[in-house]
Amino acid sequence: MQIVILNGVSSAGKSSLGRALQSITWPPFLHVQLDTFTQMLPTSFREPAGGSEQTPESTHLTFARTDNIDEIVSQTRRGMRHAVAAMAAQGLRLVIDEVMDDVAAVEYDRLLAPYRTYVVGVVASREILELRERNRRDRALGVALSQLDFVHRNIQYDLTVDTSAMTAMQSALLMKKQLGL
Repeated sequence: MQIVILNGVSSAGKSSLGRALQSITWPPFLHVQLDTFTQMLPTSFREPAGGSEQTPESTHLTFARTDNIDEIVSQTRRGMRHAVAAMAAQGLRLVIDEVMDDVAAVEYDRLLAPYRTYVVGVVASREILELRERNRRDRALGVALSQLDFVHRNIQYDLTVDTSAMTAMQSALLMKKQLGL
């Protein structure tokens, strides 16, 4: 059983890469996305743009309220990591689409220690990140660049892919070959 964690800033191409990997591997990988867990939070927590300061735990939310929001987001992120571990315990192959900070990296190391886990850094040029953010309607501008300060810090990668230099499919094929997926 294998687990692949795709770690990178918002708009780096993790979701496209996860879907590409699913399309070329068997047995299948289930694609677990941080965005899915983030969307579980009430929409009233967010406002379209501006708003409060970004933290590692509030990676792409801009909050309309500030009372206890960071703790609720932290609990949601911890819940995702524990859900991933529970799915792995069922023997499922997982590709995880994440924006990790130091806390997430340590917790994944602990929770996924029994499993063969690969960590893949997903990077893109600043220009590509800004372009992708402008073209998306579900992200506040500047989030990706703000995440660069923490997302790759203290993370040991088995492989790094640059989605501004390769397509998602080219990156997935490289991962399949290099990681033996």
